[in-house]
Amino acid sequence: MSRFERGRPFVRLKIAASLDGRTAMASGESQWITGEPARRDVQRLRAASGAVMTGVASVIADNPRLTVRDASIDNDDLQPLRVVLDSQLRMPASSRMLAETGNTVVFCINDQNKKPLEEAGAKIQVVPEDDGRTNLASVLQQLASQEINDVLVEAGPALAGGLLAGGLVDELVIYQAPHIMGSETQGMLTTPTWQVLKQRLQLDITDVRMLGRDMRITARPTS
Repeated sequence: MSRFERGRPFVRLKIAASLDGRTAMASGESQWITGEPARRDVQRLRAASGAVMTGVASVIADNPRLTVRDASIDNDDLQPLRVVLDSQLRMPASSRMLAETGNTVVFCINDQNKKPLEEAGAKIQVVPEDDGRTNLASVLQQLASQEINDVLVEAGPALAGGLLAGGLVDELVIYQAPHIMGSETQGMLTTPTWQVLKQRLQLDITDVRMLGRDMRITARPTS
C-alpha cells in the first residue's frame, strides 16, 4: 500500500478532455465535455476514493460539490474527504461543497483569513510553501497521516501538471470525448519546466474502453 511504502496516498489523476486534448474553453466553460456514462464513471471513482482533491481555481470557476451523488452507488452515506489546495485562502465561504455532508479540508500556506471558512465548516491546515504555492508532497504526507489511502484528483491544468511534474501521480484516468474544441481553449496540463522532448512523460496504457461515445484511457507513468 502506497501510504505505508511511500508515506503518501495512491494518487489517481482524472482528466476529461476533447480529442484535441482541451479541457475547457478559454473562458473557463467546461460543462460538459464528456457524456453521462463517463460522468457516472467518475462518481464510481469518487466513491472508491478516500479523498477527492482540487485546487482553488477550480472551486472559484466551477463551484464543484465533489460528492458521490449517484443513487445506484451504495457508499453507506459516507462521502470522500474533500481536499482543496488554496495557498492564500481565496476559497469563498459560500462554496457549495461546504454545505454538503462530509468533511472539507483546505490546505494553505497562510491561514490569516481562515475564520470565514472555518465558520462555514472547513478545516484549515497549514503546510510549507513551494514557490508561493502549497507544497504538494507535504499535502500528500498530511493526508497519509490522516489514514487516507487513495486520492482522486479532479483539478485544473496547474495542479494536474504540478503533480505529474513532481512524480506524484500513480495513475491517470483520461475520459476523451469525440469532438474538437479548437484553439481558444485550456489544455490538460501546465508544465513550464518541460522544455524539450526528452522530458516527456512516458505512460503504460493499462486499459481502454468505451463509455457511451467517450473513451476512457487508464495509464500509469513508467518508472
